[in-house]
Amino acid sequence: MFFVFYFSDCPVAANLVFVLDSSSSLGVVQNPDVNFLKEIAFVIDVIKLGNIDFRQSRVSVITYSDVIKLHQYHSENDLVSNIIHLPFLGGNTFTDIALELMLDELNYFHSVSNGRVSTIGVVLTDGQSTRPALTTSMARRIHGVGHRIVAIGIDFFDNFECIKFYRCFIGLLY
Repeated sequence: MFFVFYFSDCPVAANLVFVLDSSSSLGVVQNPDVNFLKEIAFVIDVIKLGNIDFRQSRVSVITYSDVIKLHQYHSENDLVSNIIHLPFLGGNTFTDIALELMLDELNYFHSVSNGRVSTIGVVLTDGQSTRPALTTSMARRIHGVGHRIVAIGIDFFDNFECIKFYRCFIGLLY
């Protein structure tokens, strides 16, 4: 799968919520998997190359496994200096709960910007969910609301449940 990003010198106003898989299926707790580090590098690259205008934008990062953590950032420096210290959590993969928190954040961002700033969710995962039926249900719910969502497969992407999850976002992939 290829993604084409257009970056300009003009600051961009966009409300972004990144959802990062930090479960054991992605790596080992004692030695964070290279895949989690790839997720972090991706977020940093999007923020730096995307020229996000933090005066008009909001950015959150959600990490999830057994524990779901929300991290909000108010400047590029704040994000870059703190995201590199996010711990790899390990454990189960409660993608459905992370998606529900992402939906709450996207709805909040949409309301405080009065709909004038795009709200975009970016989900990075290996697609393996502890509760696949609930994950698929939540993905369909998000699709129904109409937020822009980009789902990016990390490492193995041939899992049947993973394919069902990503099919929920067809038509919203940008």
